[in-house]
Amino acid sequence: MVPNALQSHNQALIALARRRPDVLYAMLRDGTLYQTDHPLAA
Repeated sequence: MVPNALQSHNQALIALARRRPDVLYAMLRDGTLYQTDHPLAA
């Protein structure tokens, strides 16, 4: 058995991994680049 905290963590990672191709496809389809409103921390 997997502890609940680890199982929730794994489910969250899987959910993010499944969204990534959707985002990449939309970027390619629309010809856009990813832009963030937040500057990177130095």
